[in-house]
Amino acid sequence: VIPANGGEPRQFHPEFANIRHAIWMPDGKHLLFLGTRAVKPDFSASGVDWWVAPVDGGTAVKTGALDPFRTQGLRPRPGEYAIVPGAVTTDGEHVLFAATLGDSTNLWQVQFSPRNWQVTGNAQRLTFGAGVEVEPALAAGPGDRLRVAFASLTLNVDLWSLPIDGNQARVTGPLQRLTQGVSVDAYPTVSADGNKIAYVSSTSGPSTVRLRDLMTDKDSVLVTSRFSGILPRISRDGSRVLYWEKEDNRPVIYAISARGGAAEKICNEDCGPICDLSGDGRELLLESVGRPALDVLDLASRRRVTAVESRDHPGYLLFLGRFSPDERWIGFHARTTSPVNRQIFIAPYRRGTVAAEKDWIAATDGSTADREVSWSPDGNSIYFLSDRDGFRCVWAQRLERSAKRPVGGPFAVQHFHHARRSLIGVGGSPAGIGLCLGNDRLVFAMAEITGNVWMREGAAQQ
Repeated sequence: VIPANGGEPRQFHPEFANIRHAIWMPDGKHLLFLGTRAVKPDFSASGVDWWVAPVDGGTAVKTGALDPFRTQGLRPRPGEYAIVPGAVTTDGEHVLFAATLGDSTNLWQVQFSPRNWQVTGNAQRLTFGAGVEVEPALAAGPGDRLRVAFASLTLNVDLWSLPIDGNQARVTGPLQRLTQGVSVDAYPTVSADGNKIAYVSSTSGPSTVRLRDLMTDKDSVLVTSRFSGILPRISRDGSRVLYWEKEDNRPVIYAISARGGAAEKICNEDCGPICDLSGDGRELLLESVGRPALDVLDLASRRRVTAVESRDHPGYLLFLGRFSPDERWIGFHARTTSPVNRQIFIAPYRRGTVAAEKDWIAATDGSTADREVSWSPDGNSIYFLSDRDGFRCVWAQRLERSAKRPVGGPFAVQHFHHARRSLIGVGGSPAGIGLCLGNDRLVFAMAEITGNVWMREGAAQQ
């Protein structure tokens, strides 16, 4: 908090682990915000709710808003992990916010007591449009009428590619759209030659794993599933696709030919999400279930062994490992000492040997959110997503040829500093962006947002 005419800033309630979407209350003495009270040893958040706290010190009060919202079936707007406050009426007795119910994201309001800062009663829907209606702004109208300006957005998530010199990390052409439609197209995975892409396409109904051949422009459905978290991985030669889904609430892994046909179940016990498939198609790299580790499954023998493990810090979480082109290294990102940040590591891969923390090479410093490793064709650079400049962009890090230690610092490959087209707007897990490199193209999912500003005028209280 800083005086409007300048001066020294004061930190607002530093006892919170995270504060977002702060809104001034009408008295000018309190702020309403989405807050995380503390972070548990396993990095999960506790006390996530709407809070009100005085600016000049004093005790923060939990409003109890999120529990009744969940009871009503309200979900966060796309791109948010919780329902956030949007605006407060001039009398302080109603809070407006955006929430999703069914397939629609609209504006809602809930009664709010300025005496004890508690939410009372059920939320009431204010708008009924088919778009994503968000960002309410209030103005007093004549009498007791309330004017609400808001954005009505259309969100399209499609696959895009960026032509690039893969070994030099140099962009060679403009962005190219690969898919377009009403469905959400995400979680892409590309063959080594960059010609075939498997991805997940979903609407409000079943999810499908689709295969797109960029040489013939043919797009076909390989798998249909009611599990929204289905995750595919294409083999490097593009001949088959493996996918991870849930069957009777149990994670399983299937393999299917790129030409279609019957799928073969290859894992039905402790099957972690698929990370990568070796170049010869014989080994599958998986996230471990219940342990901070990455495992390798031999597809012929169905024998699984641990390849990378955090033994000193059981609270760490390891994600999305990728084999290097020569399969002597595994790049991955980890959640270590922060619930928000992610750090990228490179670990040696030797069959039969576990790479413990002492063997890991830190490719980034862990001070920001870096994730989604993808190797250059020569194995001397890695690409990744990073939020280090306040946006989610594509960055790269050069590596020593043999030891794979970082050379110099990370550098930007492609920025996405726009509201209209954004990687953050993909929503859900950042893994949905699916940054991957095939020969001379980076492939990823990106959100394109268009919309208009609307105004609603009505009674201040419903």
